[in-house]
Amino acid sequence: MPEILSLVDVDRAHWTDPGAPRPIRTTLWRPDRTDAAPLVLFSHGTGGSAEEFGWLAEELTGAGYAVAGVDHHGNTASEPYVALGFTFVWERPRDFTIVLDALADDPGIDLTRVGAAGFSLGGYTVAALVGARISPRRYRLLLDEPDQTNLPEYPNLIQEIRQRDPALAYALSMSACDVDVADRRVRCAFQLAPVLGMVCDPASLSRISVPVGGLWGAADEQAPGALGALVFQEHIPGATARCLPETAHYDFAVRAETRAEVIREALAFFGRTLPA
Repeated sequence: MPEILSLVDVDRAHWTDPGAPRPIRTTLWRPDRTDAAPLVLFSHGTGGSAEEFGWLAEELTGAGYAVAGVDHHGNTASEPYVALGFTFVWERPRDFTIVLDALADDPGIDLTRVGAAGFSLGGYTVAALVGARISPRRYRLLLDEPDQTNLPEYPNLIQEIRQRDPALAYALSMSACDVDVADRRVRCAFQLAPVLGMVCDPASLSRISVPVGGLWGAADEQAPGALGALVFQEHIPGATARCLPETAHYDFAVRAETRAEVIREALAFFGRTLPA
């Protein structure tokens, strides 16, 4: 059974509980081995949870890896949704820095061998962990087109933020999003149907020097390759992204055939970049 770590970040605030620190609920799967294991961080998609990809974590632990998945505060099914939790996407990679700090003295985990994997918004998250940065100009253009940012998990997200504070969306994009949230302990990144490639600064992607790979779906309407996976592949040196035909976005989470492809590709990728 996985462990549940109730971590917090005292430097960031809770979205809905004034005065409380940001919660970082972490699910930790450990492999059956006596020496220290390499660690794969896992970031879920918009409004999801780490446990949704427990099937992948179990395959990775079976191959000798420890896996730590975070339920990103305000943007996870394990607690009520918060609009700003869906907008401050750059806060998600910072959660993993707290996780790595918390595991620094764990004798069962080798922090010299750390990789990351993520689905959908988690795909952006792991790219940010290795150096991707959001362009304020591109992010503002995204906010200017609310029809392009409607999410199945949170309909009318941008409209809600604008109604609450018309200037907030623009203030966020111009002052908060262009931050370096990379953690140099992360040595590789594996993306599944990643989003937000089109709002990342290409120059930041070109500076990424660790291996990046992943999968995307030809029938994915939520994260089409041209706006996500192919952008990362074009600008990150040496990045690879393999297309799965007739594969839609949520097939990565629920379709047996797609899961099997994910398992094969993930084990091969981490086997090359983060041997267990």
